[in-house]
Amino acid sequence: MVDDRLSTAEELSPEHMLALVDAYEKTLEHLGYSPAPYPDTSERCGGNIRTGIKFDCLNHAYWMCDRIRRFVGSHRMAKAMRWLGTVQGMMIMGGVFSIDEIMAHDRNPPDPRVIAARGHEGG
Repeated sequence: MVDDRLSTAEELSPEHMLALVDAYEKTLEHLGYSPAPYPDTSERCGGNIRTGIKFDCLNHAYWMCDRIRRFVGSHRMAKAMRWLGTVQGMMIMGGVFSIDEIMAHDRNPPDPRVIAARGHEGG
């Protein structure tokens, strides 16, 4: 049995994290999203059970990817890992990836070309 749990942020190498960020940026771009931060992060994002804010959320996730790259570049791996987890959660909730797919990404970064060729339906 393979134990795929991560116990510390250092278990994902900087190269692995950057490969994930690259794949997530290319996926979001392919799905038509653009990097954009929420204008006021202190306010609730809005929406309700029937009208969510998926578009804004995934644009924000795309924007966060660049910040993760900066955290990795400045050796702030714990912060990069927290932000990566947030991006991954947004992508799960947005229907871009399943939980199993995200768990697989933590073992091996996906090839962005394969993701684009697959043509995600969830976006």
